[in-house]
Amino acid sequence: MLIGDDESRQTVELDDMYVVQPAEAMWFGRDWESKGKLCEDGFRYASNTNDQWLNVDEISKIIAPIEADYLAGKLG
Repeated sequence: MLIGDDESRQTVELDDMYVVQPAEAMWFGRDWESKGKLCEDGFRYASNTNDQWLNVDEISKIIAPIEADYLAGKLG
């Protein structure tokens, strides 16, 4: 489970991501609610139920710069 239903009360859905805001009253983060919409109470986001899937080419594009840095000795 990536976002559990207990976190839905503080989760904001944006065009390309979800933001789970801290529950604490003192939160000096960005004003995410003005940039997206609050998820409904009980919302859940899990790997086996999401509707956004990457194909091999999309995954390769994400991994390519990390692999290049690794091969160049820039990572661990």
